[in-house]
Amino acid sequence: MDPTATLPSNAKAARVFLDSIEIPHILYKKTIIMEYNQIQYTLHHRTIFDAIKELLSNKEIFKYCVFDYSPDYITNDKGEQERCYSELYNSDWWGRAQRSINESAKVLSIIIYSDATTCDTLGKKTEHPVFLTLGNIPSWRRNKPDAKALLAYLPKINDHQKKHAMAKHQLFQRSMNILVIEPIMSVMSDGLDLRTDDGILWCYLVIYLSITL
Repeated sequence: MDPTATLPSNAKAARVFLDSIEIPHILYKKTIIMEYNQIQYTLHHRTIFDAIKELLSNKEIFKYCVFDYSPDYITNDKGEQERCYSELYNSDWWGRAQRSINESAKVLSIIIYSDATTCDTLGKKTEHPVFLTLGNIPSWRRNKPDAKALLAYLPKINDHQKKHAMAKHQLFQRSMNILVIEPIMSVMSDGLDLRTDDGILWCYLVIYLSITL
């Protein structure tokens, strides 16, 4: 039997095949954020928890994740021990966060960032993707492409006149509320249970947000 017989035979069939795949944590949805000047602005997104699950479901990422406060030290030229802050989980705030929660819980450091991205060679088409990664992943591993999960595409008002500045701020704030603030607040008091290959992690969330407009 031909091993490729079940593969789509053309691009159209491939798109239909991809649309038929239903993996909960990679499904995106559309949410109308606001209407301005008779135009509806829509946020294309998935939940922040689905993006986290995508990263932690990758065994090649999860095996390097650090969930406990891990102060690091180096020996200087005088033979003395000095603190080294090369990772987020080396920092004192991680230690304070760890001590403030239940002993069985872990700190999950969420990094969210976005920047305008040019989509064509002429520079006329731009989008504003929002990505998520985790501070629990060592920086050398976090800098690799598969250690980032696409969370959303932000809607944008293309008119650059100053009179639209307030509407742009409202559009951005409402998008961030849906993407980050509301879901995080929903689990802030009790933490989040994450099912991983090694069992269930009970995590409290810490967020670092970096946005370039």
